Amino acid sequence: MRKKSVVLYIWLIFLVTALALPLLAQGTKVKVVVENASLRLKPSLDSEAIEESIPLNTVLTSENKVGEWYEVKYGSQVGVILIGYIHEMYVEVLVEEAPQPPVQEAERPRLRETRQPEPLLPAEYGQKKMEIFLGGGLGFGSLLNSSTDYEYHFGNVGILDYADEAGQVSHKAGGPMGLGFSLAHFFGGGFGLRLRVDFNFSQNLTGDSSYSLTWKFLSYPTYTETPRWDLTGSLSVIPISLNAVYKFDLGMVKPYISAGPTFFLAKLKIDTTIGLADTWTYLEGGSLWRIIDYFAIPAYVDQSLNGIGFNIGAGLDVALSPNFGLTVDMAYFIKGNTEVAWSFKPGSYDANIDPNWYWELGQEDLDNILDYIPPLSVKLSFFKILVGVKIYL
Repeated sequence: MRKKSVVLYIWLIFLVTALALPLLAQGTKVKVVVENASLRLKPSLDSEAIEESIPLNTVLTSENKVGEWYEVKYGSQVGVILIGYIHEMYVEVLVEEAPQPPVQEAERPRLRETRQPEPLLPAEYGQKKMEIFLGGGLGFGSLLNSSTDYEYHFGNVGILDYADEAGQVSHKAGGPMGLGFSLAHFFGGGFGLRLRVDFNFSQNLTGDSSYSLTWKFLSYPTYTETPRWDLTGSLSVIPISLNAVYKFDLGMVKPYISAGPTFFLAKLKIDTTIGLADTWTYLEGGSLWRIIDYFAIPAYVDQSLNGIGFNIGAGLDVALSPNFGLTVDMAYFIKGNTEVAWSFKPGSYDANIDPNWYWELGQEDLDNILDYIPPLSVKLSFFKILVGVKIYL
């Protein structure tokens, strides 16, 4: 009797196994519920995506599940069977329903509850290969040195004991405001190249030119003249940069760093006046007289300052969707000082203390003036912050 019970038990196990094997062989049916789901090589968000665009409503068969990942087979568009993993948030499990009896006419049809597609994981946001950025912002740091100084001393000229003259041309410019545009391509692993153009608005230059002339004749008191003139002008700087970029993937928040060469398109215009002294002698009634006076000579700069420099920067992307995000970008543009010579117009200029005298300035005189008036030193380095939007393609 006991032997028959054991045999009956073995037959029951065999029967249940035989009925269950066909169901197990079919595997679990899952349906893709998001647009362009990713199929990864391993069950991890950090794993390489072997297919990035599985269509919505695609039905896949899974015979194994690792944690939150289904192992599935997928036939790609080129006819290759891919085996990989898809996250459970991208699919819903299809349950095969048993045949139902016919619905009676008096019976109400039941409404089937449908499941809404789950949103993409934040780590998928902003992971496209192309990026377009457009923003606006403000620059910081003066683009010009604070002043240009010159001085000259001469003495023991006839009855003139000495004369000292000194001048200073002060100039300043505020931080440039403007727009920024960039186009970036990422090759994978966070590395990419970016072309960036900063359209800075033209800046107005302000300042003045001050002058001091002090002289003394033998046995006469000391005299001093201190005139001052305004300075006007403008400076336009447009940096064009080609940067290497590395982006850190922290999900929706993605900081990055960048660096590369910059070509500066720059134009400088300045108009002001500088003071210059001169002395000469004349005879009157058999006596020798010496005159010293200063002249107000118009000075200007009108020159392109194009050249090569460098830039370093950093920024932060906040991806709000797979195709759109916000960005804060910071960059420091670096270019060495450029020496710009002053220009003067030849002509006749009246003296300022004694209106009866004038100075006829020729090219040789202008060349002599440049010997002791140093050139203007222009610095094109500045820091800039931009805030804008980024589109992922």
